[in-house]
Amino acid sequence: MSVSSNGNKEWMASMDLFIEHPVLGDLSEEQINDYLRDINAADEIRHRLGASYGAAGQALGFLDFGAQIWRCTNHHFGFIDHQRQQNERLQIIPANTMAPDSSLRNARIKVTLDKLRVAKYPGGGEHTILFDFFGRNQVDKETEDLHYNSTYRVRDGDSAGINGYPIFVNLTVGNDGVAFRCSTVNVQSDLDERLASVFDSDVFRQGLTLTTNAQPALRPFVEMANGVVKNILARNKSRRVQDFSLGLDFAPSATAAKLREGSYVVVQAPEDRWSWSQWSYDQQSARVARSETKPGDVDTPIYNYIIFSIARMS
Repeated sequence: MSVSSNGNKEWMASMDLFIEHPVLGDLSEEQINDYLRDINAADEIRHRLGASYGAAGQALGFLDFGAQIWRCTNHHFGFIDHQRQQNERLQIIPANTMAPDSSLRNARIKVTLDKLRVAKYPGGGEHTILFDFFGRNQVDKETEDLHYNSTYRVRDGDSAGINGYPIFVNLTVGNDGVAFRCSTVNVQSDLDERLASVFDSDVFRQGLTLTTNAQPALRPFVEMANGVVKNILARNKSRRVQDFSLGLDFAPSATAAKLREGSYVVVQAPEDRWSWSQWSYDQQSARVARSETKPGDVDTPIYNYIIFSIARMS
């Protein structure tokens, strides 16, 4: 997505709600260990290896990286084109390989959250996860910065009880496309959970419904939500686990993700340990599954992933 230099500065500033709060994977080993002790998860502290490395920890020189995939900062972006497939298993392709739908330029779209899968987050038991999704509405030569926030309670190896939940309704696509940023926060204190519970209300859960004109009333609403998120992150026991930025445009590029109607799958996995050719979407179980397995016999990935969808408004 291309913008002017001034626009780019404004864009980055609006996206940096979390600039002072890096994800766990960007922290030092000492900081991560302190955090695990703070949340009573000292048993998850990994130990440095000696001369020989185990297969799971070889890349970083640590044991048990496979069980601590929340340390990974890399994300892979896939796309499901359900309109062109009729099988029980739907192919997932890299989001940079499909052709864009140029008819979506300046169109209005609906963005929904379809899946929040937790393979492993720090700590045990049920996780309270604060979900933040940022986008920009572009109408009447004006822009509105939007944050959708919600909280979900999920255990390791399970998914949040959501599907097709509205994030943005009537979001206007710019001439160059759209861009999103998503972050998840592992909320670990009782006080932070009480603060995060404000996002359980219907006012927040119904998503942001937009009009064809800029809405000044949205600004204080978004700023209030941002204030709650910043307050939660100011404490040591709540840390970001996932963070990704995704620009979707119409450029004929081999490396940039494209915009079209369908579902985007975002997997938190090391760069060298994921290939979309090995995975598909199983419609019966509503999960990402290894392609070589039969429908109904689902071998799920060991990584955290999020699925959101884009549809044109009628």
